[in-house]
Amino acid sequence: MRQWLIGLILLILLTVPMVNAANTAKDHQAWKELNHIANQVLQLTNQEKYEEAKRLMSLFADTFLAHEFQEENWTMSVLRTFTMSYENALHALTAVQLHPDERQRQVMSFRLTVDALSNRGQPLWLHTEKDMLQKLAALAEAVELGEKQTFYHRVNDLTSFYEMIRPALKVQLPQEDIGRIDANVTFLSHESFTFEQAPAHIEKMKEDFIKVYEQQSLSQFDPSLIGVITTIGGAVFIALMYAGVKKYRAEKRKVKAKQ
Repeated sequence: MRQWLIGLILLILLTVPMVNAANTAKDHQAWKELNHIANQVLQLTNQEKYEEAKRLMSLFADTFLAHEFQEENWTMSVLRTFTMSYENALHALTAVQLHPDERQRQVMSFRLTVDALSNRGQPLWLHTEKDMLQKLAALAEAVELGEKQTFYHRVNDLTSFYEMIRPALKVQLPQEDIGRIDANVTFLSHESFTFEQAPAHIEKMKEDFIKVYEQQSLSQFDPSLIGVITTIGGAVFIALMYAGVKKYRAEKRKVKAKQ
């Protein structure tokens, strides 16, 4: 009876990693399909084929809702961000008099968000670092030349760019990082902001953005793998221990039989 119970426990322990691996594989395949659809939506939007893009947005929603993700532990904040990103992109494709650039911006934001939800290693938003730093450099240049009008025009450009990548950042970065960046970007347009404060503030923003991009680049290892490795390792250890006990008992019975 005891051996049967040990065998059952061992079977369960060995099965859990396989079930988790199967769920992970299904999730991976679903995200691969969803990323493909989102990318097609972006391509069609760039080609101004808005009706086709809208149909694919409906396909995206159907595909997403049809799959029961087993390995995702989304917070309400992440779900709200994802939902809002989808709705903004769909609205951009539907709005009659929206400028093509704004349509592309909203759909690109959606594309980056979908990727960020499924890609913890090298998300697409990491590739925006060069553009972000160039926009900050353009701000600093306007300050150095004393061109206030140009400066505030470039503030609007930077803010628009940040709003495009913000949903993707929000689903991956800690809330304190997002809060700090939000405050820095918002302060540029605040009534209390003065032109004289710009050099130090721009330098602070540059440091914060570089830190965010570098931290994400370094954190490519998926922490969830530790749990899988630990589970598999534990199961293998128990299996070896169980086999060793059986062998020891068999040898002991042989000795007794000879005696």
